[in-house]
Amino acid sequence: MKRVKFCLVGAGRAGMLNARNFEFNIAESEVVAVADLNLEAARKAAEELNANDYYNSLDEALIKSDFDAVCIGEPTFVHCESVVKAAEAGKHIYSEKPLSISLEEADKVEKTIKKK
Repeated sequence: MKRVKFCLVGAGRAGMLNARNFEFNIAESEVVAVADLNLEAARKAAEELNANDYYNSLDEALIKSDFDAVCIGEPTFVHCESVVKAAEAGKHIYSEKPLSISLEEADKVEKTIKKK
């Protein structure tokens, strides 16, 4: 069975909790990249998660790394932006809750996903 390759977006507490589960507890998944605005946090997370790649933005990860899905563990106020970017790139998406900070953002996410 093919393993699902994840990019962790946001290497804080919530993101790392999910990423550790993907990497160490689910045999069919692996974390291959980490993106965080704090590049040192991304590097440390990638090292702990056995990921080869780390970046300071999702945009860079989408260009330079090969993965199937994103795990979005960033603060809620940026969930919409990251979900939309990932959806437009054709990635599967696992997002922390809440999905967005407004109904307008939730509508934007829904419209973007339905287009793909």
